[in-house]
Amino acid sequence: MDETELNRQLTAAIEPISDQLENSARLLATATTPDAPARRRPRALWLIPLIAGGALVLTAGTTVTAAVMGNWPWVSLPDGNLRSSIPIPAQMADPDDGGGVRQCLAYIELRNADADDLAKLNAAIAAKDWTEADRAMNTGISYVDVLHDFANEVFPGIRWMMEGDAGTDDGLLAVDAVGETCRPAES
Repeated sequence: MDETELNRQLTAAIEPISDQLENSARLLATATTPDAPARRRPRALWLIPLIAGGALVLTAGTTVTAAVMGNWPWVSLPDGNLRSSIPIPAQMADPDDGGGVRQCLAYIELRNADADDLAKLNAAIAAKDWTEADRAMNTGISYVDVLHDFANEVFPGIRWMMEGDAGTDDGLLAVDAVGETCRPAES
């Protein structure tokens, strides 16, 4: 049997179906066939620059935030803390620049301080000659140690929260943190 003979026999085997059966089959096929997917509307082209602009603004905001957070005077403070408003000048050897010097500004944060405590700290910072402290820092003494000694001169016996007392808050005056903002010296 070849293909032509098979087609002839299959055609002869087809029995006509009734009109009622054909209509029922069409109704069943129509009811079970899913609807054609709706055509998508084309996107408005004006949205593309709007989305790109929004992304640019978002990334610019994070860049500005990172720059601000890199400067100690603009880092936020916990409630009840006060930061010296007069920076402490410091010139320190720059380990990344063989023999270079970094110009730094250091700040002291007080916990449980009032306006009088802050005024006393700012006045002491303004009155001190910091050149001796610069020399000490450049001989290997850390600026934290220099600031620790200075804070003890201004407020004898002040607690230093970075020495294990960080979780203790008994309402007494304490140094909560110190921070610095540095830049390479101009050549």
